[in-house]
Amino acid sequence: MPKLTPKEISTAVARVAPVLSGRLSACLDASWRGWRWVLELPSDQIAYVAEDDQGWARLCREQKLLELLVEGVSFRVPVIVAVAKAERVQVRRKAPGTAGFPVEAMVFGSSEKTPTAARYRPDSPLTAAGQCLARDLGRAIAEMQRAVSAEEAVTLGFPTCGLPSHHYGAGSRSLRPIQCSVTATSGCTIWP
Repeated sequence: MPKLTPKEISTAVARVAPVLSGRLSACLDASWRGWRWVLELPSDQIAYVAEDDQGWARLCREQKLLELLVEGVSFRVPVIVAVAKAERVQVRRKAPGTAGFPVEAMVFGSSEKTPTAARYRPDSPLTAAGQCLARDLGRAIAEMQRAVSAEEAVTLGFPTCGLPSHHYGAGSRSLRPIQCSVTATSGCTIWP
């Protein structure tokens, strides 16, 4: 449960992102997402705010991973544009493209939110766009795994999701079905 208020988050972000005037920052709505605050900023930026040292350490791990990925993959990844350790704020430029529920509508062919159980079923029906996205996502995951080894991910402090050590042993970069989310912003990452 968050301790800070959305107004406190907007104020902290405004100190880090000077493009936010007092009036504009008052119009933005910070939302609590699991372990951090998220504030959509004007144009192509997004701010993340951690409430505690553990959350800040997690944001810092993500930053290190993003910096490795930006050099090692062919697709765009978010770029860190501002960091304020005292406020525990990180501002990132988003990777261009469509995100969130509009993607789900394209993937599943419905403007209604797809229930989680249906979204992750192995036989979940996908539109042609959804099948294309799934192929592209598979290629992107493989590219990420080639860019950052399992050893590098563990050194950065990413958890291994409790998998037995033979799943992420020394030098292993083989692909296998992903059982946790493999994203730069995920708290649980697998590099087999």
